[in-house]
Amino acid sequence: MKVIPIGGVMATWENWTRQYTGAMLPSFHQLGPLKLPIEELRTGPTLTETGVSGSIFDPIR
Repeated sequence: MKVIPIGGVMATWENWTRQYTGAMLPSFHQLGPLKLPIEELRTGPTLTETGVSGSIFDPIR
C-alpha cells in the first residue's frame, strides 16, 4: 500500500500484469473507499497498434 500526497487517503496498486510490450501495469486501484478497476487497457509500440486512430487530443479540443 502506498500513501498518495492527499492527507489521510491511502491508495493501493493491485493485480499487476505484464503487457506484451513488457510494461507492468496494475488492473485495480483502491483509493480510500473507492474501488477502481482498470478495464480495456490497450498497450502497443504505436497508437495504431492500440486501435487508436486520429489524434488522441481531439476529444479535449
